[in-house]
Amino acid sequence: MTNETLIGSAHAQVPLEFQEVDELVAQYLALERSMEAFQDKMGRIEHALVSRMREKGATRLPHDTQNIELKYKVTYDQGHLEDLKGVIPEAELDEFYSPAYQETVERPARWNMRLKKRILSYGDKAKMIVARATITAPASLSIKPKETNQ
Repeated sequence: MTNETLIGSAHAQVPLEFQEVDELVAQYLALERSMEAFQDKMGRIEHALVSRMREKGATRLPHDTQNIELKYKVTYDQGHLEDLKGVIPEAELDEFYSPAYQETVERPARWNMRLKKRILSYGDKAKMIVARATITAPASLSIKPKETNQ
């Protein structure tokens, strides 16, 4: 018997395929409640860690075995970036900008923000446009084991 076939302490010796539907449903609901409780507790712990980081003005917390950091996902409002057409010379525009086109589905016009540093080199107006178009999602906490050099 594997762990996948056994669930619940009262029914630990009975494989799942031999348990009654009512027993399975009861176990499922109990596990679901436990998972909700664990998720709630994890959320409160995450909130406490993020609060400490914000109090310290930090994006990382020191820990011996884990990398603890806030991760920010940045996206750009493509409508605001349209103003870059007046800043970047037309001859160079193809490098940064893909106009709308159709394949099987229509793709919206997009600015290649992987080239953001080069776009910003077009001066203060380009910097202002990109700043206005920047959308920063709420930070998400990342806790991952540190790599050991062994």
